[in-house]
Amino acid sequence: MVCNVFLLHAQTKLDSLDSLIKLNETLVIDTVIRLDSLQNLIEDLQESYAREQFLVLEREAVIRINRAAFAGMWINKPLFGETYRHSARRGSYILPLLYSGLHPYIF
Repeated sequence: MVCNVFLLHAQTKLDSLDSLIKLNETLVIDTVIRLDSLQNLIEDLQESYAREQFLVLEREAVIRINRAAFAGMWINKPLFGETYRHSARRGSYILPLLYSGLHPYIF
């Protein structure tokens, strides 16, 4: 009879431990699911950030090209590569542009 009381007490302890283990298992599973969804969200955000960075760089490149083309319209003589650069005096074609206010587009 005394053994049955001890066994019953031990069985209730085991049942409570089993219910705690099941509760913790469900909590772990829920946490893993949340972490997985957060990881997917982080990957999506990284992709969109990389896409936005590319678009910003592309826009800056287009702005620079447009500025260079606009500045090139005001040069009297076109630049013919290295031969023209060596034959002309250094900076002779840039000085008129500096005085005209277009120097941010040259440098």
